[in-house]
Amino acid sequence: MDKIVLLGSVHHIVLDDMELITIGSTFLYAKEHELENLLLEAFAEMSFIVHQFKIAHEILIASGTPELDEYIRQMNDSNLQQAPNIIIELHAFDLSTYFKSFLLLAKAVLDKVIPLYSYQFYDSLRQFSDKGIRLIRSVKSNKHIKRKSEFISLIESAKNEWMDSLIDLRDQYAHYSSLREYLNFWIPGEWIGKRNFVGMQDFYKPSVYIGGKQVEALEYMLMIKVRLVEFLRGFLQLCEFTPDRRPKHYLSCECGYTFAKRSKSRTRHGRLSLTSAHIELQIKDEASVTFLKFMDIMQPAAYLSKSS
Repeated sequence: MDKIVLLGSVHHIVLDDMELITIGSTFLYAKEHELENLLLEAFAEMSFIVHQFKIAHEILIASGTPELDEYIRQMNDSNLQQAPNIIIELHAFDLSTYFKSFLLLAKAVLDKVIPLYSYQFYDSLRQFSDKGIRLIRSVKSNKHIKRKSEFISLIESAKNEWMDSLIDLRDQYAHYSSLREYLNFWIPGEWIGKRNFVGMQDFYKPSVYIGGKQVEALEYMLMIKVRLVEFLRGFLQLCEFTPDRRPKHYLSCECGYTFAKRSKSRTRHGRLSLTSAHIELQIKDEASVTFLKFMDIMQPAAYLSKSS
């Protein structure tokens, strides 16, 4: 069923980023708009999760948790003994849920940009797999791409700077249902018995290990969001969605009929050949049609079937 989607309350959170992503690109055809909308919707969902993490993060810092006073009392107990090599984590389920969702949705954003690439350059890639290695191979071998070196440089730079570590975290959670690299509010066990704890200000903020370094989780999420906007904008511009480009070849109808096929042979690679199957027309409004006759150029005669 077709539908019209009206952007709602989340719109103000991502409007500027959406404009930055698509600036410099012009989408002309229905399929392009469909793929563009899927990409922006995925980005909006990811941005909403970042927004929710930030709100919950601020509330916990300001107010703590209902059990916090009891936890503080126990940690200040002089009889409490803890090994110095452990940590004590105040687990906030909402924050850890948002962070894990963020990883899944950030990878989904990368997956959603690939169909636009495949549509523009007649490729068959469907998702961002092997940390972009398959995409790099595709760019190198695709004869339709003019700015190959820029394309490859964009992907490789992103891989080295932030993309590989993001995908590693996502895979760690998605494949093993755990994420040891992420910590909620926490304190080192060696502080027990040496400090008098008061409240949330005594805890380190939620953090994640990236390349052996500990980074605050909120800062990491905001950084990835900015990097994604930059990457997507550059990626789409390199896909050359320019307003003066040649029309796409539509080889099939939404009814399932294929008008022509591209040859994959070495000698005729990319050439079009018309199909020889009969074309079946369905007349939805017979009252306005008195007579139809169609001659298929590949057949001496074609037969018309009517259905209301």
